[in-house]
Amino acid sequence: MGINVCNKVVQIDDTHNWGVNTSVNDNPTISNVGNITIHQIFSRNKGHKRSKDDGNPLIYAMKGLYQYTITPADRIFLMNRASQIVAGLTKSLRFDCILHAPSSNAFAGEIANMIMGMTSVSILSCDFIRKKNMGELIAQYGSGISNLKPSHKSEYKHLMGVWRDANPDKLVSMKSVDTKIRTYIEPMILDGNSPNLMGKRVLIVDDLMASGSTIGSIAGIVTQLGAKEVTGLCFLSKLR
Repeated sequence: MGINVCNKVVQIDDTHNWGVNTSVNDNPTISNVGNITIHQIFSRNKGHKRSKDDGNPLIYAMKGLYQYTITPADRIFLMNRASQIVAGLTKSLRFDCILHAPSSNAFAGEIANMIMGMTSVSILSCDFIRKKNMGELIAQYGSGISNLKPSHKSEYKHLMGVWRDANPDKLVSMKSVDTKIRTYIEPMILDGNSPNLMGKRVLIVDDLMASGSTIGSIAGIVTQLGAKEVTGLCFLSKLR
């Protein structure tokens, strides 16, 4: 129950599990980022040996990015499967509010709305969190990272060069950060009026799990605001 990609058109194919395993029986899966448990609706994999796809074309198609597309029928079919998996999850998860990661794309919000419709738990506005800009990142990480592994120095040096050359007001995109060093970076920052999360259990929703840096960064913020428990949920898993 995987995907095929042809000329940037993504199709669901139940004859194999290449690229993304969309089986209801095999999902969800779980990853951990620090002490945060992240539930993943569908699991990504590198696919068969002739394919370079890692499941990302599916998220691009669902979000309408980079000219990738998926037919309306396949999209409905996939979201129906996702809703079955989420319905099973919500029977065991306990949370008081839903918070989706800030994004210029509405897809994470679509997943959050799906969960709200099943549970009647309200969605918390994410306008108190934003991505850091290049200037803020250089100020925080430009002079070095204390726990940086020696084997990651070249990736760090390259990243700092890219950030220094960028417009300081440009917001970070973690897709441009090498996965080897994403876990060192906290890309989100508290901005604006913060909600009262004292004693709350928060479910953070995102579209794609890569390193977990985004959910981990948001979890740190809501924990500082008093949340007693944080859980994550992603549409696609870490690459397996």
